[in-house]
Amino acid sequence: MPAILRNRKVQIAGQAVVITALLGGTAAFVGLNKPVTVTVDGEAQQVRSFGHDVADVLDSQGIEVSGADEVQPALSTPIERGSEIVVNTEKDVQVVLDGRHLEETTYGNTVAQALADLGIDARGADLSLPVDAPVESGETVIEVATDKAIQVLADGEAHPVEGTTVTVSEALTAAGVEVGEDDIVSAPLNAHVVDGQKVRVLRVVEETVTEDEEIDYETETKDSDDLYKGETRVETEGKKGSKKVTYDVRKVDGKETRKEKLEEEVTEEPVTRVVLEGTKERSSSGSGSSSGSSGGGNTGREAPSVEDNSVWDRLAQCESGGNWSINTGNGFYGGLQFMKQTWDAMGGGQYAEYPHQATREQQIDIGKKLQRQAGWGQWPSCSRQLGLR
Repeated sequence: MPAILRNRKVQIAGQAVVITALLGGTAAFVGLNKPVTVTVDGEAQQVRSFGHDVADVLDSQGIEVSGADEVQPALSTPIERGSEIVVNTEKDVQVVLDGRHLEETTYGNTVAQALADLGIDARGADLSLPVDAPVESGETVIEVATDKAIQVLADGEAHPVEGTTVTVSEALTAAGVEVGEDDIVSAPLNAHVVDGQKVRVLRVVEETVTEDEEIDYETETKDSDDLYKGETRVETEGKKGSKKVTYDVRKVDGKETRKEKLEEEVTEEPVTRVVLEGTKERSSSGSGSSSGSSGGGNTGREAPSVEDNSVWDRLAQCESGGNWSINTGNGFYGGLQFMKQTWDAMGGGQYAEYPHQATREQQIDIGKKLQRQAGWGQWPSCSRQLGLR
């Protein structure tokens, strides 16, 4: 074979080896360079990478992740053709929820995702940003006014308020309830309301009122030598006076909480009650008059004797303090507090015109007659206290 042909075959064979080598390298290159979809904070892009795992791919694309970021699948996961990598970075956001300022972190990429991630139900809420607006770490502020059902209680009525009101003031406006300068509201007007809250309004009224009032009369006691000791007589009946009194009154929801006197004017002076007390000594016979019972004194007729410290003394002590000559002008007389008609009905007139003019023994004699006829119930309170019935 000529040398030129032999050299030509060698050249062709060499070229074939080179072509084969080149073809083999291309296949290896293509096999190692894999297409991968990488989505960072919601933005997807397709890249090709020689990396063996997720960390290699992210590193080759210059994507830095921190330990707080969310990466799926994990950084050590092997990469295959068509693999998908999702990275959601941790973002600092400010949320103003019904007026309350919150500093939060989220992996959400949109306002809707961030609120869902933070567990905030935004259904029916007013938002300061569209739900699909992107979230930028450290820059995004989301204001949320949630839907609420509130009751405003005022003037005896309940005013329902439904909507996205944020403050007590807004709730009052929505309910159509005006608040006066002195009125009391159960929460500050700038306080934030919550679902189900009841806001109470107490109406406060300050007023000046004038009232007519009575003035009690006083009682004056004078000595009288026209009456025996132990006898009394009303010389002048007492009469109450009257006055006009002006007050500063504060009422809360109609109930008076303060009443301060400002001034008063007497319109009628009271009349003092004057009571005469006897100073005249009785005669030794006990008779104050020779004309018997009609003279107003003691007749002097003797009564059956009564032992000392008897039940009647204890009864008199309870009824009149043991004063057998007492007459206070209230219609009851003597130690056992007889009424005049009872005294007369039991024959007391044989001793004296009035019970208090009779002696202890005489009063006890009439008391015994009354007890035998009507029982201890004639002295209801004291007989019960003494255990007599």
